[in-house]
Amino acid sequence: MSETEWVTVKTGKPAELELARTILEDAGIPTRLPEAPDRHFGYYADSTNPWLLPLQVPASHAEEAERLLGEARAASEMEASEGS
Repeated sequence: MSETEWVTVKTGKPAELELARTILEDAGIPTRLPEAPDRHFGYYADSTNPWLLPLQVPASHAEEAERLLGEARAASEMEASEGS
């Protein structure tokens, strides 16, 4: 059995990564958010946390994941500019 190679497709704060994770998992792409060493100090719950975490997907899905996240970012930027 071969081990899956995971690659980082986005780095960000926990709240940002949860949105990206939802987008990818809804498209059928497995994700993982490697556990932070100090998770018990509220690492995931505190949206003001200054540390950035990696969101990873299997290498075989990296290109599609980056495309989906790029499309989501472009749609978000378009909405923001239309609201101004």
